[in-house]
Amino acid sequence: MSPIKPKSGGEEFQVPGLPSEASAKGGSKFQTPHAAAPRSSLAAQFSGNGPAGAPSTPHSAFRTPHSAEPVGEVLKRWIKQTGVARLSERERLWAAWERLLGPDAPHTTLSGMRDHVVTFTVDSSPLLSELANFRKQELLECLREEVKSYFVRDIRFRLEKKA
Repeated sequence: MSPIKPKSGGEEFQVPGLPSEASAKGGSKFQTPHAAAPRSSLAAQFSGNGPAGAPSTPHSAFRTPHSAEPVGEVLKRWIKQTGVARLSERERLWAAWERLLGPDAPHTTLSGMRDHVVTFTVDSSPLLSELANFRKQELLECLREEVKSYFVRDIRFRLEKKA
């Protein structure tokens, strides 16, 4: 590989793996894309005084102290806009489920939410039978009332013993 030599119009470099200048009569020399633009015209583009198409706002306008905003204020606005602070639908559903079931809630786990069908895993057969056969409709109506932001179409239960 031939050494890198500066050229008057820009920078020149050798690409590894291609023949050198001596063997390929300049076939391995490339100019960088910005080589044709003198440094002064690049600086003019970013200062707002460049040719047509260059930014019209001076570079220093982004650094003025009166346009700075405390990071805390930016974060508060972002949290409010994205809703990060709100409880997720899953958390809301689980909180309502715990209120509805009371002392039996620790024996269940919210295992899935798909297509507005909520699936709970239950760790005992008698509780599964009670929830699925006797309390399902009541629980479904109560969940619909308590969690208005997520429509619950159906509740399903499955048995899974905790280890």
